[in-house]
Amino acid sequence: LALEDARRNGFIRDRLEAKVFLSPKDKETERVLKEYLRELTEIFIVSEVEIAENRKRVDIEEENDLVWVGVVHASGEKCARCWMWSENVGKDQDYPDICPKCAQVIKEGYYDPSI
Repeated sequence: LALEDARRNGFIRDRLEAKVFLSPKDKETERVLKEYLRELTEIFIVSEVEIAENRKRVDIEEENDLVWVGVVHASGEKCARCWMWSENVGKDQDYPDICPKCAQVIKEGYYDPSI
């Protein structure tokens, strides 16, 4: 709901413009979120997810029994290929309008998430 509120209130136009902060309220929730942190951007369809020890200053926030959720506009620029926002767009000289992940896919034909 926090993402939809952020979109409805004009802080973001679509979900990929969002950075989501999650502050878990118990150790088990924190463990699960940290275990799946890499996948959360794809699950939530956002550009970035961060586990926050403390609440951050955000545009929109929501809270339930397990977690506090905060949403801000993602920083950086929009990748012309995947449309995710990243501070690393333009770091590759051969592909100045895309993120490093997309540049790797174009150059090598696959993406290695360990990089």
